[in-house]
Amino acid sequence: MTNIPEYIYGERREVVGWIPEDQYVSILDNMPIFCVDTLVEDSKGAFLLGERLNRPFKGMFFTVGGKKSRNETWVEASCRHIKKDTSLDVLESNRFTYVSTYQIFNDEREQNPIEKGLDTPGVFLHIKITDEEKSKMYPVGDLKELFWIAKEEILSDKTEKKYMAPIVDAIKALDILKERGVC
Repeated sequence: MTNIPEYIYGERREVVGWIPEDQYVSILDNMPIFCVDTLVEDSKGAFLLGERLNRPFKGMFFTVGGKKSRNETWVEASCRHIKKDTSLDVLESNRFTYVSTYQIFNDEREQNPIEKGLDTPGVFLHIKITDEEKSKMYPVGDLKELFWIAKEEILSDKTEKKYMAPIVDAIKALDILKERGVC
């Protein structure tokens, strides 16, 4: 059961995703880029993280996710990114739970000039997948490799991997939601 409110007034408009590179750079220079990241959890309670291929956070471990397109709901964006990064096609939107919001100011970005950075506010969603779904996943898109990592390892200060603070905070928020019976 989802706890993600979506309010659509009037006719639902077509999702607009692709923007020419020169226009996109101009947008990056002047506007925040809204992102959705998803805590994908398996039946054993491990979370899916992938090693990023691109800036920002190149070489770091992060959740599946990315930019939200215009007229796209958070859940639609999450489903699109799950498929883009893992090949898994999630069709049931009611399986997602809203977890938390975040805002990251990056000192670099993929587009030139790299050093201009970017502003990325976003949301974390959560989905629990089946073992069958897990068996169908493989890295594609912006992730070099996929890893299933136990919550305790992610939350531990002694890890050798490069976990991001927003992921740690989102998992802590998810624990609170689970304690309250939200998901």
